[in-house]
Amino acid sequence: MQPSSRTRRIRVVGVVAALAAAAILAIVVSSVLASSPGQSRVKRIKLIEHHPQATFVDTGKQGPSPGDRNVISAEVLNTKGHQIGRFGFDCTVTSAARPIAGVCHGVVTLPNGQITGESGFGPSGEAHRQAITGGTRHYRGARGQFLVGKDTGSGTHVTVQLIR
Repeated sequence: MQPSSRTRRIRVVGVVAALAAAAILAIVVSSVLASSPGQSRVKRIKLIEHHPQATFVDTGKQGPSPGDRNVISAEVLNTKGHQIGRFGFDCTVTSAARPIAGVCHGVVTLPNGQITGESGFGPSGEAHRQAITGGTRHYRGARGQFLVGKDTGSGTHVTVQLIR
């Protein structure tokens, strides 16, 4: 017995609806995957921290103790050696046990805006990888990380990895 035209029409509508739902699901999944962190674009900016000046502020008993601060400022150079901005960091000691540990927050001021960051040092964090927490103007909504290299004698190389 052959299905009636009404039954065939219901099946066709059902198949079309299923295909449409599958297409919508495919679009949603592909857009979610395209915006996932693994698919983000990374913009790298190469900088050099030059002539750092540090001031240690001893707030408690003499010598390193919780609450003491190290305030650091430095010139920011591009890879051609031209000054294009400033670094400013404020680090607070959270543990004076050896090795000393703490947290730093700072800002990199560049011609197109500022980039802010946070990091831990000592056992509480990796000083050579620092989180980007935000920014202003061109860097508004910035996220990513600073990768801090070793001091070469002419400055410390820093790669800013911005995730877009």
